[in-house]
Amino acid sequence: MDGDGKGVAGATVRCVAADEPLSVNTAEDGRFELPLGADGCAARASHPDYGVSDSARLAFAGANLLALPSPGGISGFVVDDRGLPVTTYLIAVESFTAPGTPGRQPDSADGVHKLITDPSGAFELLRLARGRYTLTASAEGRPPARSDAVEVEPGRPTRGVRIKLIRGILLSGVVTDKETKKPLSGVAITLDGLSNNSAHAIEHGTSSADGADGAYSLDGVPAGPFSVRFSRAGYRDRIMSFDGTGKSELKGNAELRPADAGGSLELSNVGAMLGQSGDYVTVGLLIPDGPAEKAGVQRNDRLLSIDGKGVEGLTMNDCVQKLRGPEGSRVSIIVSRGGKTLAFDLTRALVVR
Repeated sequence: MDGDGKGVAGATVRCVAADEPLSVNTAEDGRFELPLGADGCAARASHPDYGVSDSARLAFAGANLLALPSPGGISGFVVDDRGLPVTTYLIAVESFTAPGTPGRQPDSADGVHKLITDPSGAFELLRLARGRYTLTASAEGRPPARSDAVEVEPGRPTRGVRIKLIRGILLSGVVTDKETKKPLSGVAITLDGLSNNSAHAIEHGTSSADGADGAYSLDGVPAGPFSVRFSRAGYRDRIMSFDGTGKSELKGNAELRPADAGGSLELSNVGAMLGQSGDYVTVGLLIPDGPAEKAGVQRNDRLLSIDGKGVEGLTMNDCVQKLRGPEGSRVSIIVSRGGKTLAFDLTRALVVR
């Protein structure tokens, strides 16, 4: 039931029984049925609009009531670097963590984006479950920017959230075939790995349609570290890293290898895929024989710093951008493993997947 005592349809009831975990979705009136094996198990109910109930022990002859908290919300404003309203933008939930539960929750509103048009730059997101949120906003010519962490409590909105969107810079260059050196037309150019969602309002670039020079431009890239993906049928995707810090525009030429060279993607990094575990960034999969694996980095290592700067408060995607870079360049990391602190000095290499 919800906070008003009404049945909630589509909630998921999970219980840890003696033999195996059991789960079921509620009917239109909020009722659920579980096998007799669920008698005595500890159960919780969850729903994307309400969050997670407190635990209750189920009994064969009991009322078996699971109370979901009332939903909350977030409201605020998106402004530019002068503090003036941005009147049209995309906003999305970047991440969500339920109280007392590590990691991002699969039944949260992660990745859902909403187009806002408001002369005052105001937004309101309703029916959000209790927990901690980070929002992302972007607008034409303005790359994605995140809010601070926002705590949502049951039954009331959290107000006054403010997100600042800075005007991006222009990236331009030429795309060519790696083997023939001829310009390529119709190459799609997009920002890569800046956020966990699709709230990227800046337009995708495309290399010149006539193929005469392979020129492209992408307006609104970040004035800091970022990555761009180049994609064309018949070729490997290529992800390249750039740094727009202190610059008004950037130049970047790209060479694509035909797909028959093997693999579907190439990029320069340390050969480690990252993951998010609650407030921590951890090492996920390691590319065989990649720089990280060769140096001794292990899966589930917790990332503490990159190039001498702590990663506390950074998202997984922030760390991904910092680990990418030109082939042959170096990056140092410090990780935590089993209570020990370990340091690694890595040389970025071309990785093909």
